[in-house]
Order: sequence, then structure tokens, then C-alpha cells
Amino acid sequence: MRGTNGLEIIDFKTRTRPENHENALRYYKNQLYLYAEALEKRKQQPPSRLLLYWLAEERKENALMEVPFRRGDMQQIRLHFDEVVDKIKQRKFQVIQPPDEAICKTCTRRYLCMRQKIIPSSCAETEQVHTLTPFLHKTVQ
Repeated sequence: MRGTNGLEIIDFKTRTRPENHENALRYYKNQLYLYAEALEKRKQQPPSRLLLYWLAEERKENALMEVPFRRGDMQQIRLHFDEVVDKIKQRKFQVIQPPDEAICKTCTRRYLCMRQKIIPSSCAETEQVHTLTPFLHKTVQ
């Protein structure tokens, strides 16, 4: 969206604002920076601000949170993203926390997980399938 100082990215989250900001926000920061990368490629302009809005936050004055945008961090995010993609392509990852069964039931990739043996066979036998999402999987060093 266009703010008073340029383009802004706002990402709406369905949960409350996390208690432990640093660990929980690392994931969201990476996500916002990927959005910033896409915006800059499309509009030839970096965002002026990155924002998270916590929809389930009871006190609405605490719902909006700014994530600082630093150009130097962008290169680190790009490198991290490229590393994750390379490890996925090389199948160097493990499922460490499968998504909830309700997510798997609606996932269009659930049969791919079973066919490619991305999930343990014991899960496949009970038809609890898991999606290949880099944020839910641990890449092997």
C-alpha cells in the first residue's frame, strides 16, 4: 500500500502478537523481506516500511508492529532463501514438525509427500501426510 513516505508492506496475522519477539519474529521478518524483494522488482522502489498486524490482539493499540527494513539485511535474506531452495532441491531436509492433519487434508500436495517419501512411512500408513514447506522442515547441514 502507499503510505505517506512511500510504499509500505503490511502482513495480517491471524494470531496474537508473540510474547518472545526475537525468535518468533525472525520467521516473519524473512517473510516480509521476501515480499519487499518482490515489491522492489515490480515497482523499482524498496518499501519505506514493513508492518505486521496481529488480528487476534485484544488491545488494538498493540496490534500494529513495525519491522525495521535495512538494505543490508536484504542480502542475508536472499542468501538464506537460496540456501534453503538448494537444500530442498538436493532433498537435504527432514520433517521435524508436520503440519496439523487438517492442513494436510486440504493440501493439494499431500500425495506428493507420500509418493516421494518426504514423510516417514508410519505417517503414510495412517494417512497423515505432510507438506514440503521449508519453514516446517529442518535442512540438513
